[in-house]
Amino acid sequence: MEILFQAYFRCLRHSSKKNEKRIHNAGSRQWIGSSNKATECEKWMMRALQNEKLKQRLDKPIECDISAKFIFYFPKTVYYTKKGERSKSLSDLDNLTQLPLDCLQKSGVILNDTLVCSFDGTRRMPIDGTDYYIKIELTKFEGDL
Repeated sequence: MEILFQAYFRCLRHSSKKNEKRIHNAGSRQWIGSSNKATECEKWMMRALQNEKLKQRLDKPIECDISAKFIFYFPKTVYYTKKGERSKSLSDLDNLTQLPLDCLQKSGVILNDTLVCSFDGTRRMPIDGTDYYIKIELTKFEGDL
């Protein structure tokens, strides 16, 4: 399995682009767009990915089919309720993957997010502490299409 890109960093929080929308107003014109929190998380992740891209000397975007693995680490206090059950307010995995995928494409790590053929190993995990982390691993896809 050939690792093409990997990153592990602390996040402001995990954001779901789909569920964090708000109505914006400009005079008589209204539109639905991302919330300020979602936009802030996206800008932050873009900077973190661009830094990682420079550290790993990734000169051009990845252009081959890839398998993406995302591990979203949540503080236990967010992951579980006071009764010790998994919180129902946690974002679904499919919603969580949208932000890092878009940021990987916009930052030039990958050419297009349609190159992702697999999300094997993607999951949410509880951890001690109050910080959120994300681990990203992109490998060359080695399967049948």
